[in-house]
Amino acid sequence: MSKKLSHVLLIGVGLFSSTWVMAAVKEYDLTIAEQTVNITGKPLKRITVNGKFVAPLLEFEEGDDAVIRVHNKLKNQDSSIHWHGLILPGIMDGVPGFNQFDGIAPNKTYEYKFKVRQNGTYWYHSHSKGQEQDGLYGPLVIYPKNKVPLTAGEKADRDYVVLLSDFHNSTSGQIMSNLKKEADYYQNRRETVFDVFKQIKRDGLKATWQDRSMWNQMRMLKTDMSDVTNYTFLMNGKTPEQNWTGNFKAGEKVRLRFINASAMSFFDVRIPNLKMTVVSADGQPVKPVPVDEFRIGTAETYDVIVEPKQANYQIEAESIDRSGFSVGTLHDENTTPVKNIVMPKPRPRSLLTMEDMGMDHDMSSMKGMDHDMSSMKSESKDQSMSGMDHDMSSMKGMDHDMSSMKSDSKEQSMPGMDHDMSSMKGMDHDMSSMKSDSKEQSMPGMDHDMSSMKGMDHDMSSMKSDSKEQSMPGMDHDMSSMKGMDHDMSSMKSDSKEQSMPGMDHDMSSMKGMDHDMSSMKSDSKEQSMPGMDHDMSSMKGMDHDMSSMKSDSKDQSMSGMNHDMSAMNTNTSETSDVVYGWANASTPVGQRALKYSDLQSLNPQQDTRAPEREIEIRLGGNMERYIWTINGKKFNQTEPFKVKYGERIRLKFINDSMMAHPMHLHGMFMQLENGQDPSNMPNKHTVIVPPGKTVTTLLTADELGEWAIHCHLLYHMSAGMMNKLIVANVDSNGTDMKDVVAQPKTNDKGVNQHAHH
Repeated sequence: MSKKLSHVLLIGVGLFSSTWVMAAVKEYDLTIAEQTVNITGKPLKRITVNGKFVAPLLEFEEGDDAVIRVHNKLKNQDSSIHWHGLILPGIMDGVPGFNQFDGIAPNKTYEYKFKVRQNGTYWYHSHSKGQEQDGLYGPLVIYPKNKVPLTAGEKADRDYVVLLSDFHNSTSGQIMSNLKKEADYYQNRRETVFDVFKQIKRDGLKATWQDRSMWNQMRMLKTDMSDVTNYTFLMNGKTPEQNWTGNFKAGEKVRLRFINASAMSFFDVRIPNLKMTVVSADGQPVKPVPVDEFRIGTAETYDVIVEPKQANYQIEAESIDRSGFSVGTLHDENTTPVKNIVMPKPRPRSLLTMEDMGMDHDMSSMKGMDHDMSSMKSESKDQSMSGMDHDMSSMKGMDHDMSSMKSDSKEQSMPGMDHDMSSMKGMDHDMSSMKSDSKEQSMPGMDHDMSSMKGMDHDMSSMKSDSKEQSMPGMDHDMSSMKGMDHDMSSMKSDSKEQSMPGMDHDMSSMKGMDHDMSSMKSDSKEQSMPGMDHDMSSMKGMDHDMSSMKSDSKDQSMSGMNHDMSAMNTNTSETSDVVYGWANASTPVGQRALKYSDLQSLNPQQDTRAPEREIEIRLGGNMERYIWTINGKKFNQTEPFKVKYGERIRLKFINDSMMAHPMHLHGMFMQLENGQDPSNMPNKHTVIVPPGKTVTTLLTADELGEWAIHCHLLYHMSAGMMNKLIVANVDSNGTDMKDVVAQPKTNDKGVNQHAHH
């Protein structure tokens, strides 16, 4: 053998050895089973992993080759594990029905194998039915290579996971069944008569009556901050009484890795008397942000650095509905341990407002409030409502689907004018019985007592009629200046005999800024026009007024009951010591700082700062009466997937058409949150909170081939339909797939799609 060839072989062996040393194989075996656990004093059957509740911590270093064998010992259930936030091949992502992965059948084993390509704080959980709620979730931490801190500021002496979760005595199946029977099944924290008396004292009797009437008519609850209550909140699987404790020594720096692994809960997190410095969000490093507290949505993670000086500190994670705490302790190990924690005093619970329904002051810009009345028609001669311009076309969230509204001669029904707001947690302007049988064409029952609505836009601009005249040209509810939503329709009149709309009292005249000026609304004899009825509610976010079945039975064509009297709504956000207003209001003490999305900046400059080539609109809505949650108006089993080209730069525009917050999670890739920072500084996020009635946008470079789930991470919202598939594929110049996005074979022959129930 020549010296030259020997030298080449030695170099090759050396390179191979170096690669082998650098890429350590890290293996785990996880056994999924059902066992009896006792969390709340009541023995219950729940899912365990390796005999533990919750599942064990998995630890890797960046560059490792992960090999994780999952053994399903559940008797009658398929299972799965999704590696939340990890960048990996689609077949390894662990979502049944995606990338030819069919789940793990009972008594079968599936081996997950992937290269660990990142570092940070993540977690893992089942993506099969409700198993996540029932116990199949655990933390996953990836350290930088050789555990070298990314910056000097991140160097810590202690490193703890703080896993927040919610435990329920009912199984996930029972909870979902209860929500389907009654969406408000778990609303046991409703306002009482004492709350009414307090409001009367604060706002006066008239304003209180108007406010309460409006919420009642819409079948909505101001207290509806969460769908499910009666949770026991856990920290690393322990109740507050069990008091999870992390030790330290005086002078040490401690890293706390907060993971919200709950099924349905948002938390406000704080450590009284101890400042926190946020250094990572969703596992991705950010420039340090000193804070006193932060809100963490379901599926999000935040890493903080603390420097404790006292002997003991209490970690407090309070649910945003103020129904309980997850609590633990930081303890100086050289001092006497704390035996019993002191449960914190709950902060004031926040009541939802019309702004949380998307009814901002300026309704002209309301996007998403789809009052689709395009097919509204009348088959009689004179009863068209062709001019009924509720200009809601741009309203965020307000789906006034009036597409089937029509009138047939005598009945003159308006079946499209339903204002079905059921997807807004009880916000149902159900006008299904509204109809008209003769000349008078009354619209009784159209009672929109909306005295507290900020920014409500009724887009009826496309409402049309097949008849000759019965036009309602002018129906313009101009609400563009709404602060208190004044639907002043008090002077609405009819010049013909009985074509009045007596109940349509949108008397919102005293509502700050909210001018639904309908004063000129009238009807003239045969034409029965309703000029002036301009519900310009285009800025209204979040309000789903499905009016598709609205009819009118009386002769009077009066819209009796349509009382939008919003005149005296008080929207003060801190009126009393025990009540505050608005979803985002965490009651942060004066002088203290709560983390905001706009504070987050990527530690390292973003590599791709291109402007997006196109925008994908993702509207979040639903029907609360039936407990259905949707993306772009469709449940998961009805949707067409989003399709993007490999390497394409796109904007994802999340528009919340509901009054529930949705933590939206994208699998397989990180989004850059458009939070006001320069494109090079935007933070990476795999989950973004979309507050009620609001819009959040992110940028995405589609650089991972595969089928990726995009869904709300509130378990029962996802299970009820708020999920879709984003496909990233190689395509040629004609838009044809060049190759299958899934490069690996099927995992087994079971062929079960465990998300079929969506």
